[in-house]
Amino acid sequence: MTVDRVISYELRRVDPLRARIDVVALKYPQGYDDEGLAVARAFEQKGTPLEAFQVAEDAYELIPSEGALGASHALFVGVPPIAEFLYEEIRRFSAQVLTILARERPEVRTVAMPLLGPAGLDAVESARQQLLGVKDAVAGGSYPEALEAVVILEVSPASLEAATLAIRTEQQGTKPPAGWTPRGRLEWPICPVPPPATTRAKAPRAIKATVNKVAGKPAKRPTAFVAMPFAPAMRDTWRFGIQRPVREAGYLCERMDEVVFLGDIMSRVRKGIEEADLVIGVLTGSNPNVFLEIGYAWGRERPTLFLCQKNKDGSNPELPFDLQGHRCIYYLDLSELKDELEKFLKALPAV
Repeated sequence: MTVDRVISYELRRVDPLRARIDVVALKYPQGYDDEGLAVARAFEQKGTPLEAFQVAEDAYELIPSEGALGASHALFVGVPPIAEFLYEEIRRFSAQVLTILARERPEVRTVAMPLLGPAGLDAVESARQQLLGVKDAVAGGSYPEALEAVVILEVSPASLEAATLAIRTEQQGTKPPAGWTPRGRLEWPICPVPPPATTRAKAPRAIKATVNKVAGKPAKRPTAFVAMPFAPAMRDTWRFGIQRPVREAGYLCERMDEVVFLGDIMSRVRKGIEEADLVIGVLTGSNPNVFLEIGYAWGRERPTLFLCQKNKDGSNPELPFDLQGHRCIYYLDLSELKDELEKFLKALPAV
């Protein structure tokens, strides 16, 4: 049986240093992030200086690994600083990687990238935009002519779960070509695959022009910014009590994660609050950073909602004077929090 051409999109729980792949592609957000620094250090041990991968926005470096990595080559692509690396930039990065390799290494068969985000972004939407960037490049014919698979690398189970949800949702209704069989449960087809473009212009300006042409822009969606403690005891509160009902209500759900930011972390916090349609503050534990973010939200006149867990006897904790009288959902357990938050969000006017 003849199988129409398919480019596979696959999730693997593998460290970018160890992935057996043709090219591993990483972003350089005008400073090293964790994945980029680990790869650059591996090259440094083989004699390549760290400066080799410090590329300006829209510039790139493609270097043979010579045993430094499991991959044959590493591609570093210059992107905006991390505080400005949002959903549109994630989508653009994926398209940019395939566009660069279409011109530099058309014989490449497998390309890998770390899962991008969240850096305070909605993890599901970040993974979705990463997939859409790959689809943009393929649909525009801007991919290596021998390409067989794009592999997304991630070691965190929670991040893999978010990415799986995003891809399954986006791929829902896409029927694989007859005769195509996935090699694993976390592999999906990208099809149809038009013939690759014939241009081989490698100048950054030419590559940028192509990416501008093929890369789509994310649709505007309402956003909820969550200010809450990062304590391990709050993980289930975030995942099941807040994140799930917020997403189901149609909002992107963002918060500052425990990641280390390059530059000023508060610039990303401020941006997230300023652009949010709703700010949710978790008052349980009286965290000073939460109060700071709530104060900034008030200063920027953003709509706010408070969440606070009840005392063990079922009574409501006493809030600081300045917060009393404001809309607050008190909850005893995650089930009550989820139900009450769903009711609140459904009652809001359409954004």
